[in-house]
Parts: sequence; structure tokens; C-alpha cells
Amino acid sequence: MKKSGKKDEVNALAGLGKVQKFNSRGILMDGNSKTGWQHIDKRHVSGTAATKGTTLFPKHLGEAKIKNLIMESLEKGQLASVNPKDGTMVYKYKPNKYGIDEMTTVVTDNYVIKTSYPTSGKSVITKK
Repeated sequence: MKKSGKKDEVNALAGLGKVQKFNSRGILMDGNSKTGWQHIDKRHVSGTAATKGTTLFPKHLGEAKIKNLIMESLEKGQLASVNPKDGTMVYKYKPNKYGIDEMTTVVTDNYVIKTSYPTSGKSVITKK
């Protein structure tokens, strides 16, 4: 967590539910429609909230493999950028497995995983 008062830390995580997975670079929370697993699932797994051009994880991957891949993207991926205004970090990772060549994971300044999605690969689906 960002070095701030305990009250700020609690507020940053309020309403995001339980911790699904975590490592030293990020925390995957249950989340909501904009952040965390709920966002990732609806927009990039099931595709129920996906819009035209949104990329989805391959259908053959189950929830557990996708969550593990998201955490792996933070452990082994490269920090591509940090937004100077809000501290959001963008990681790029090339897993080269499951038909995914590259993926992006976005983490807030409080280390909460905001989103994660595949960007290229033979099994990556693009919403039409």
C-alpha cells in the first residue's frame, strides 16, 4: 500500500470486496465494474461488458489459470509506464503460452489491480 494514513488505505479498498490473490506488486480484489476481478471477468473473460475492439482471454482458460496469469504478469512482466498524475502503473508481459503473446496489467498507486487483458496472440479474441 502507498505510504499514507491507515484511514486512506482503508478508503482505497472500501467496496472492493475480498482479496482474490496478491503478490509484492499487486492485489487482485473481488472489485466492481471498474476495478478488480469483477471488471476483468465481465470485460475480458466472459465479455458481457465488452465493447467493440475489447480483447478477451482465450475461452479454453479457466478462471484459476487467468488469475494466476494476471499475477504472473506482475511478477515477470516489465513496468512499461507510471502515470505521473495518479501513480497508475502499466505492466507489459509476454507469456507466450495459452495462445497469448502479450498482455497488459494496470495497477493503481495503492497496488490494486485495476484491469488485465491480452493484447495479442492466436487465441486472443477481439470483440466485434
